[in-house]
Amino acid sequence: MLALPAVRSASPAPGRPCPVRAAVVSACLTVALLLLLLATRPQIAHAQAGGPDGEGHRRVVLLSMPDQVFSATAAALGPWAIAVEASTEPPPADEAAAAAVAASHDATAVAWIEGAELIIYDALDLGLERRPAPTTIDDATAASIALTIKTALRRPLRVPAMVAFPGAGEPIPRPPALELDRPAPPPPAPRLIAHLAVTAGARVPTRTPAPTLPRISGRVSLGASTWRGLAVVAGAEAGPTADVTADGLAATYRDIGAVVGVAWRHQLRPRLWLVPAALAALHWTSLRGTLTTADGAMDVDQRDHAGAGELEVAVESGASLRVGAVLSATATTGPVRYQVRSRDVLVIPTLSVSLGLRVSY
Repeated sequence: MLALPAVRSASPAPGRPCPVRAAVVSACLTVALLLLLLATRPQIAHAQAGGPDGEGHRRVVLLSMPDQVFSATAAALGPWAIAVEASTEPPPADEAAAAAVAASHDATAVAWIEGAELIIYDALDLGLERRPAPTTIDDATAASIALTIKTALRRPLRVPAMVAFPGAGEPIPRPPALELDRPAPPPPAPRLIAHLAVTAGARVPTRTPAPTLPRISGRVSLGASTWRGLAVVAGAEAGPTADVTADGLAATYRDIGAVVGVAWRHQLRPRLWLVPAALAALHWTSLRGTLTTADGAMDVDQRDHAGAGELEVAVESGASLRVGAVLSATATTGPVRYQVRSRDVLVIPTLSVSLGLRVSY
């Protein structure tokens, strides 16, 4: 009888997994996971892009903003490829009007200043945001406003609450996006604001024969960024002498004054300013010449002084260097009388009006 050779079985022992089968199952699971990730990648990118079309902010319109704010905002948003457009349109009355302005400019945001508030309309979030804003605009405050606009536009936008994956039976709830509550930048520290103004014009009396006086004045105003445009003003004014000839009198009249008061610098629109002022003045006057009478000629050398109140309004145009016109009214405490031998030879009336050209910096 032939003996059969022993045969070894390749089957694993009962209770032990097959190494080849485990490797095949692991490879299949890896391929399935990669396919699932590739299929869901467009939806994840769409949810992280920020806007409904996978885009963030691309253009912001600044309404009636000063030039300094436009330049600072353009510099702040330039690295983010966000275009900045300046418009002289008036600020919108409500959110619907702001949406219409954004649509007309093909913009995703609109910003304007209303009183002491910076208002930003976000066409992607469909809402208004209000932030404190300085009332006096200069390079420092313009940079602060530009930083606020940049912070608002670069903030993460809201994402949909649910993200549906293709092939899934039910949408998977997405956890809410983490949005950091960025505090508004602190207001700039109070700082000194100084202006120098030079005016050339003429003072016209309201009655004759008082002379018309050419006048040149220089004034310095000092204020603070927290004073809302108010400033303390001090200055001096003078001018060439005026010839006075009447009833045998041949003389020259001179008036030198000093003023102190308050002014309010108010911006009407970009590059246009209104500057009203209320001032108290002290005038030193003199009359020198010769009076010829039937008794002969005699020298006249008299001096006087008088207090006065002045109200003036100036309109200026420009940025740092401004040019404009000024109109003022001066009322003295009483008429200034010059007498020789108890006879009036010159009377300066109480009220006079001045008009001049003004340059300020």
